[in-house]
Amino acid sequence: RGAEPSLKTFLGSLVDVLLKAMIIIMAMDVIGIKATSFIALLGAMGLAIGMALQGTLQNFAGGVIILLMKPFKVDDYIECGSYKGYIKEIRIFHTIMRPFNGRTIIIPNSELATKSLINHTKEPQIRLDVVASVAYGTDLKKAKEVLWEVIRSEKEIVWEPKKPSIAVSNLGDSSVDITLWLWTKVEDYWTLWEHIREDIYIAFNNAGVEI
Repeated sequence: RGAEPSLKTFLGSLVDVLLKAMIIIMAMDVIGIKATSFIALLGAMGLAIGMALQGTLQNFAGGVIILLMKPFKVDDYIECGSYKGYIKEIRIFHTIMRPFNGRTIIIPNSELATKSLINHTKEPQIRLDVVASVAYGTDLKKAKEVLWEVIRSEKEIVWEPKKPSIAVSNLGDSSVDITLWLWTKVEDYWTLWEHIREDIYIAFNNAGVEI
């Protein structure tokens, strides 16, 4: 009962398979078919079955590796190749992911266990990078002061252990790009992401800074 959700779903699906196998064996014994009579046949078929289920066994091993190494757990937001979303379940052979568009993505465990992935929610804090572009000729000191006012007004931004920072990051063809590096709690990331650019736009307009 005290196990984390990742382990619960995995063990639940594993026990389901094992119990079904036990029921079949018990039913055979009840109707008078001794399971021992099939041992020789199963031994001969073992190699063929193993080759046929090679991919399935790899997925099972991948699930075990995921639970032991814990590169991610249920409710983590990960990115693996073209897949990205929140982990909903880790089962025996596959993992269920839910992206923002409400779809369901089913990924073989072997793929998640052997390929590089990004876990966006592994740490308690995450950095949001925001680019604010201003016109050439803009007073950069004034623009930065406006941006610092916006930063100080955002309650989702954290200042410890890492403080936010601002710097000119690029001189484009038609704009001077100022990048804001903002640290926030994982659970506040999308809230900050949704409104920070709008707040910057409004602050620039109110201060007469040309975007």
